[in-house]
Amino acid sequence: MSVQEEVLFLLKHYLKVIDASKGPNATVRLKRAQGLIAKCLDHCASTEYLLRGTHLPEINFNFKDFGTVFVTARAALESLLTFGYVFYHPATDDEFEYKYLAWVMSGLIDRQEFFSEENLIEANKVKVAAEKKEIQEMKAALNSNQSFLKLTEKQKNRVMEGDWRFDGWTTIGINIGFNENRIRTIYSFLCGYAHSGGLSGLQYNHLVTLADDPQQGDFIDPLLAVILANMINMFCALFPKSKETHESDRQAVELVYMFLKFGQEPFEVFE
Repeated sequence: MSVQEEVLFLLKHYLKVIDASKGPNATVRLKRAQGLIAKCLDHCASTEYLLRGTHLPEINFNFKDFGTVFVTARAALESLLTFGYVFYHPATDDEFEYKYLAWVMSGLIDRQEFFSEENLIEANKVKVAAEKKEIQEMKAALNSNQSFLKLTEKQKNRVMEGDWRFDGWTTIGINIGFNENRIRTIYSFLCGYAHSGGLSGLQYNHLVTLADDPQQGDFIDPLLAVILANMINMFCALFPKSKETHESDRQAVELVYMFLKFGQEPFEVFE
């Protein structure tokens, strides 16, 4: 199989592995992870689709949007890293509860800060008020959580203000199993396309001049395969039914293992 075919195979297998653990007996951790699981799948699938090129027939415009490819690839990578940090790495239910509450609460706090009273319609005022109450309930739950109580006072204050992680993305990636050089190099490169600073402009000019280069973005398919392999591996470690489904497919087991190992190798510097 080509790397593209391997990515498509892993996308299909990812769905099988997830479906195996769904149902009325799904664990709390699985139910809470559904949105993030879907987010990672969507970003990987969208990135793979965009690599085929874009056609806008109304103006007869054909192009390969590498900038957006890199942005969606970064979103997929961050989804994986978040899943690892919040759902996979916690060793106890108590630690999971702390990390999950801190993660969700950070989003609610962000939304509180985004809206101002004068910009809210009545329906949204009700929603914002309800979420404000929810934040207070989460803070109360954290104050009785042993993992949270073990933090320093400074760390506790950071969590209460909406800071859900103390490690950077690179450190989280290393903890998942990425080679430090690989995760640092790839993540730094992808970040250049999520901002509008001078570096992103220079990088995009480089893409425009090499738009017809068939090797542009060659590292993206292997990255998607590594992301999917890690998600499948963590999912199977957490949920026995998914593990059983995964291990019944020998080809999938070998492919996941291959890309887990690939992610643990150094990344070759861009030419």
